[in-house]
Amino acid sequence: MEEIEMKNGDNRGLEEEKNFLTSLNKYLGETESSLMQDVKEEIPNIFLLGLPRSGTTLLAQILFNNLDIACTNSFVARFFESPLTGCMLSKIILGDRKSNVYKSSYGKPVDMHAPHEFSWFWQNLLNYKDITVYKPEEARKSIDWLLVKSKLLNMNRVFEAPLIHKPLELMAFHMEQFNDLFDKALFIYIERDSIDITYSLTKARLSYYNDLDEWWGSYPTEYNEISRAPWWEQVPAQVHYLLKLYEDKLPVIDESRFLKTTYQDLCKDPQQLLEDVKTKVKDISGYSVKQINDPPSLTASKPNLDDALITQLAKGIEKYNLKSTIS
Repeated sequence: MEEIEMKNGDNRGLEEEKNFLTSLNKYLGETESSLMQDVKEEIPNIFLLGLPRSGTTLLAQILFNNLDIACTNSFVARFFESPLTGCMLSKIILGDRKSNVYKSSYGKPVDMHAPHEFSWFWQNLLNYKDITVYKPEEARKSIDWLLVKSKLLNMNRVFEAPLIHKPLELMAFHMEQFNDLFDKALFIYIERDSIDITYSLTKARLSYYNDLDEWWGSYPTEYNEISRAPWWEQVPAQVHYLLKLYEDKLPVIDESRFLKTTYQDLCKDPQQLLEDVKTKVKDISGYSVKQINDPPSLTASKPNLDDALITQLAKGIEKYNLKSTIS
């Protein structure tokens, strides 16, 4: 997904803004290089995984707002080719203030301090240029994996804290490599009912573009196979193939460094999730994460969709055998 995207599909100014930021990032190349050091993995990273509309944003907000950890916020996100520079500036300008916000605009933060997907950073780092031609197996050969590790560990060094990252499927494509690279990392996967995700993705298309035929959210590698399908088939296919990706890749992660939750459980008892994360991080790395706030009371939401749209979606849901498996 684009880092900067105007609501209702109005992307005027997007190209100019990205061109400016790209030029700025290139100008900062020397400063960025000066911040790179040879760093050992002593501070853990926390990687969040899950489908779009599954609760990954809420999960990131709960972790960041209530634990003594850092994140790549909306300020840092503008430094996608010079992340250490962005982290240092964020540390100086914004400090360690928490956002204390538990809302977003379809995954996009509404507060400068809140966690950001940092998509352009991950796309650059993992050679993710065009989903229509992206082949993870081929891209993997040209990715500088030592640079991947060094960038993230140096971000830990600058912030002097664990970081939460939300690379989603961009990481899932290369799960074996990340599992091997980061011995002290915690991987958290959040599930949500697949029918709810399908309905929510449909609502996102209407909210952002007012056009059901306009793609929204993560791209599976099977995108070309489904790109010409009608929307009511395309959205369930998107969910189906992303679920399959995680089903194939999650078993790669060492069980001791893996934590699984659901959107419903997160809303029902966020404190339990925080306890589980603190325990896991301590067991994995020996690093003690402190809890600094109490999580809010949450209510799990159900996406409301027009009956006519639900009827149309039913055909695609049946074709891809999506089931309501999480109560």
